[in-house]
Amino acid sequence: MREETKQSQKTHDFGALDWQAILNALSECARTVRGVRIAKRLPLLDDVELIRSTYSAVMELTALEQEGERIPVGKIGAINAMVEAASRGRVLAKEDLVQVRDTSNGIIDIHEWMTARADD
Repeated sequence: MREETKQSQKTHDFGALDWQAILNALSECARTVRGVRIAKRLPLLDDVELIRSTYSAVMELTALEQEGERIPVGKIGAINAMVEAASRGRVLAKEDLVQVRDTSNGIIDIHEWMTARADD
């Protein structure tokens, strides 16, 4: 199949799937602001091996949640703007510092959660 025909078929498939509607629905399941943003920009995978490995990772997390596990993402906040401001020398307000601290602790919680399950 010629390359331009492959690209044309890929574009047609992408439109027929209404990929953006799928991404919007997926973003409604996200638990963090960053998760929503990432979910809305996920690429449509077209490599079979990449699709299989991604599916496997999703199924692993789904199985953990079905067993009662929850990834501890609740403390993760959107701190990008605060970190950027601090990196430019701006003094952060107390509330901003608390949010940065909570997010940092949340990242540690996720790391510990993942490390504890790495051997399972």
